[in-house]
Amino acid sequence: LPVSLLLLFLVFSLLTQTGNPFIQFSPTDVTKAQLTEQSLAVLGIVLQSMLLVMLILFAIRRWRMPLGTFTLVLTLNAISLGIMRDHYLIIPIFAIAGGIIDGVYHLLKPTIERVDQFRLFAAIVPTIIFLVYFLTLWMTMGIVWSIHLSVGSVVVSGIAGWLVSYIMIPPAMPSEQTPL
Repeated sequence: LPVSLLLLFLVFSLLTQTGNPFIQFSPTDVTKAQLTEQSLAVLGIVLQSMLLVMLILFAIRRWRMPLGTFTLVLTLNAISLGIMRDHYLIIPIFAIAGGIIDGVYHLLKPTIERVDQFRLFAAIVPTIIFLVYFLTLWMTMGIVWSIHLSVGSVVVSGIAGWLVSYIMIPPAMPSEQTPL
């Protein structure tokens, strides 16, 4: 059990390492301002991915979502965020991502009985959102992040979503412990 807990903690630590104050933000080094901003942005991507996936998985554990649900929810949320911060470009980004997620949802039909599809959907949701986000930024304004940081953020968002699915539907417990 401690080894399993350690491995799980290591995975979460690796996913959030860019925001870990013990390894990223040295109080003696003030020349890392840009790295700090990028680190916080990646941490925000991971945390937002986990939060969104938790909410979506909670809903699909209980209900079958009608077509257009994710487009509507993501777009309305983007409108409120876009208006508050004058970032209107996120509105079409989330509308497009929501439409793709609706299509994937109706293709995979994830439920608690279809665990593999449930976990795959959990990984795909943030991956789609951040892929559409980075592609849109790249095509409209350009990206100053390295390709590794941009693509890595998309991949890590998907991993974070996939890991959340294990909180929502934990693996089956072993029926018996074997004696040592």
